[in-house]
Amino acid sequence: MKKKLSIAIFDLDFFKQINDQFGHLIGDKVLREFAGRLKSGLRQQDVIGRIGGDEFCILYLESTRTDAQKISGRIREQWQDIEIPGGNPATLKATFSMGIASVRKGDHCLADCIQRADRALYRAKNKGRNRIEVG
Repeated sequence: MKKKLSIAIFDLDFFKQINDQFGHLIGDKVLREFAGRLKSGLRQQDVIGRIGGDEFCILYLESTRTDAQKISGRIREQWQDIEIPGGNPATLKATFSMGIASVRKGDHCLADCIQRADRALYRAKNKGRNRIEVG
């Protein structure tokens, strides 16, 4: 691949507990708010998609790993200050963990980069969550 591409894989921290404690309607509200905030924090050329459940992926087109880290860090900082109304107590906070990787010269396919981003996500979770790790 000659063009720069970075990939972020991430999910909401302890999302199952949000569903269990506040109910699936509030969990869905958190997901919608999360997706909307993510989309508004990205550049026009970036692509976001939901992989499943509370897991998302961003393709940072024409971006180095450093570019992706900066954008993702800004989104994470903005998101951790968000309070979602409607829970009990009246508001709840949610954080996310993320793994980022960039396509490398030796990669045979895109799955190589995705696998590094996924491993980085698990490192972020193992290091305490609400953080970004790079693979």
